[in-house]
Amino acid sequence: MHRLDSILQRYFELHSRFGHSPRRGDRSQFREAQRELWALAQAICKITHPKIQAELEAAQRDAIAQIRLHVEHAGPAVVHPRRRQRPILWSDYELTPEFSLDPTTTGACVTKDVAKRLREAHKHQVSAVSSVIHNYRKDFNP
Repeated sequence: MHRLDSILQRYFELHSRFGHSPRRGDRSQFREAQRELWALAQAICKITHPKIQAELEAAQRDAIAQIRLHVEHAGPAVVHPRRRQRPILWSDYELTPEFSLDPTTTGACVTKDVAKRLREAHKHQVSAVSSVIHNYRKDFNP
């Protein structure tokens, strides 16, 4: 549990400084903090909900494999990376941060089953991590 405690403490430290989109200031620091928060979330989920994390990783591998084929506009689910109108939070990354923001993936297709599986697995991971964070904060940081 000591490892989880240190991961959660780092998560809280970053979240307290970079938990919201910056109105002013250095957006590059915010982006880097969100990447680290994403990595911490992966670790939190792997420790506390290994089946959920394993399913997400399998769904990500399937999606990335199909994206790398880069079949364009031929399938039911087309990749549209997030626009950079606002800085995005760690929980917006369905794949890795690099793939979630990569403009070269635009137009690549994945099957409907893979897209649905990825969305569901991502939703379960974000929910599980949010629950752990909420409970940890409630139990250890009154």
